[in-house]
Amino acid sequence: MIDKNASGVTAVVQSWDATEGHVLELVEYSAVALILQALAYSTVILVFVIHPLHHQADAAVYRQLCK
Repeated sequence: MIDKNASGVTAVVQSWDATEGHVLELVEYSAVALILQALAYSTVILVFVIHPLHHQADAAVYRQLCK
């Protein structure tokens, strides 16, 4: 909610409203991302692949929620 220049409390309320009805999908996404991050950290090479992809995936999820 930074891009909307909202105050702290307003940003939390807007984030809560944006995720309403998508909680299960967000929990599933977070679980998969956590597993991939754990695998990436177990092999140092994968960190350089998974870490940037994770940030891109987070941005894609955010964009879908803001529609």
